[in-house]
Amino acid sequence: MLIEIAGCTSSGKTRLLVQVLVELDKRGLKAILAYDDFLSAHRISLNHHKLRSLAVDALLVPWLPKVWKKYRDYIKIVSRMSLRRKDTLFMRLNIFRNFLKKLCLHEYFGRSETNNVLVFLDEGTVHTLNNVFSHYDKAPDLAQLSKILKYLPLPDVIVRVDAPIVTIVSRAVRRENYPWQHLDRRQLCCLAENTNKIYQFIEKKRDLQEKRLVIVTENSHPSLEKQNVRRVVNYLASHIG
Repeated sequence: MLIEIAGCTSSGKTRLLVQVLVELDKRGLKAILAYDDFLSAHRISLNHHKLRSLAVDALLVPWLPKVWKKYRDYIKIVSRMSLRRKDTLFMRLNIFRNFLKKLCLHEYFGRSETNNVLVFLDEGTVHTLNNVFSHYDKAPDLAQLSKILKYLPLPDVIVRVDAPIVTIVSRAVRRENYPWQHLDRRQLCCLAENTNKIYQFIEKKRDLQEKRLVIVTENSHPSLEKQNVRRVVNYLASHIG
């Protein structure tokens, strides 16, 4: 079972994921991180985040022809949308690179025997499509997004972590190596608001509410944080297999 952890950058995705993994282990449920499992299958062990990411990029190259054959029209549209953004060339290429990477990983795990294993992908196909359409200086083109949503491959479950805009922005400005660190607070607010708007649009258009979506609102209060973790774990435990 492939589970995508989605949400605005700095919304608390990683923190929730770590706690969910601990709770799943306590319950005896097998859970793995997509990157870890993918690299392990290729007998590669790396701890450095950037090296791991580059290794995954390189190992996924053989999957590009398969993904291109299956999602050619989708990739063409997203490539044009990515390159039309007003960001730096590096940022535009990086957004498109991540889009292709998560598309390839989706195909890889879709063909793997993972029915009884919970595979967690932090920022998967839904999140990377959101990145293509979310801007800090204008509203997202929802009409164009609507036209290509039929191509979007979905994971088995999406866990979207929500958080107040003010919390997301305050965390973002304190983060090191944050990809949007050149933006001011007003622009960060606009980006976060657009990101949430796109998630809600995708969820409505693809009718995810009843099928495969769990939304948790990030909260640092210990008791409420535990409630979020239990809610996600209970949902996954009831759907595995």
